Amino acid sequence: MSYIELSKIYKVYNEKNLVIDDFNLSIEKNEFVALIGPSGCGKSTLLRMISGLEDITYGDLIIDGKRMNDIHAKDRDMSMVFQNYALYPHLTNYDNIAFGLKLRKESKEVIKERLSSVAKMLDLENYLEAYPSELSGGQRQRVALGRAMVQNSHIFLMDEPLSNLDAKLRNRMRIEILKLHKQLNVTTIYVTHDQVEAMTMADKIVVMDKGEVQQIGKPKELYYNPANLFVAKFIGDPDINILGGTLQQSSVQIGQSVIELNPSLYQKLDEYEGKEILVGIRAEDFRTENIYVESAEKQYRGMIELIEMRGDSSILMTKFDDNEITIKVPSSQNYELGDNIDFSVNQSRILLFDKETGERI
Repeated sequence: MSYIELSKIYKVYNEKNLVIDDFNLSIEKNEFVALIGPSGCGKSTLLRMISGLEDITYGDLIIDGKRMNDIHAKDRDMSMVFQNYALYPHLTNYDNIAFGLKLRKESKEVIKERLSSVAKMLDLENYLEAYPSELSGGQRQRVALGRAMVQNSHIFLMDEPLSNLDAKLRNRMRIEILKLHKQLNVTTIYVTHDQVEAMTMADKIVVMDKGEVQQIGKPKELYYNPANLFVAKFIGDPDINILGGTLQQSSVQIGQSVIELNPSLYQKLDEYEGKEILVGIRAEDFRTENIYVESAEKQYRGMIELIEMRGDSSILMTKFDDNEITIKVPSSQNYELGDNIDFSVNQSRILLFDKETGERI
C-alpha cells in the first residue's frame, strides 16, 4: 500500500452539489504531487478534505495504513501553506512561525532551536522581529513556509502558495520550494492552476476537471501522451493546435490539405475511417527551414499573421488552409509579418482525438 491512499472519495454539498466525484489516488512517501485544473474543478476542496478542514462525504483517506476520515485536523501530522499566507498581522514573524508550536505547548528551548534552523534555511534571520506588513510578498510566503516547516510534519499541503506573487518571484520561489522538499524529505501535495508550476516541480501530476480525474502521470507522460483532449489542451504552452478533419486511408483531410499518418502509432484507426476526428499538433512539432526527417515528408505552406517573441524562440501565428496554427521556431530564424512559411509535420508526434468524446484514438 502507498503512503497516502485516497479511495473512492466523494464530496457532496446539500445532497445535490457534487464537487468531487469518485476520486482515487495513490501517493508514495516523499513524493511531490501536483493537483491541477481550471478554477472550480475541486482541487482545493480535495486538499482541504485531506487536511481535515472539510469532511469527506464518502470514501476513505488512508495515511500510512491508518484510516484518517474521523481524525481531527490537528492530529493528522500535516502542515498547510495557504494562498493568502494566513499570517497574523499583530504578531511578529517570529511569533507567526512559532504559533503552532506554542499551541502545542512546546518548550521555549525547542521553539527557539527549530526557529533558528528554519529561519537560516529560509534566509529570514534578519526579519524575525519585524511584522508581516514590513515584508515583501516573497518574504511573507517564506514566513508561511517557515510556520509549516517548524511543525516537523511528514506531509506538506500547499494551496496555490505562489499565485499572489509576480512572475519573476514565482520562478524564484518555485526553486526554493523544490530545494526545501528535497532537504526535508516530506510528502508534498501541491494545488495549482498553473501548469508550468506543476510541470517543473512535481514528480506526479493529477489533472482534474469538474471534480473528476482526467489523467494521472509524470509531467512528460501528460505532455507527450495525453489521455484525452482536455489534458492535451490544458498541458503545454503555447496551446496545442487542434484541427478538424476527416480520416481517409491513413491520412487526415483538413480543408484542401492532407496530413499523412503512421498507422502503427494508433490503435483504433480503422474504426474512424471516413469519420470526422480532431488532430492535435504541438507548436514545436512543425519542422521549418528545410529541416525534414525524410525527403518524402510532405511540405505545407502558411502565412504568418503574428509573431510572439519569447527570447530564444518565437511563436508564429500562421494561417493555414483556413485554420490558425502556432509554430514554434528558434528566434534566430528571421521571419516577418506576412511572410509565407514552408513547414512539415513531425509524423511521430501527431495526436488524434474522437470528436464526440474527446478521448485519445
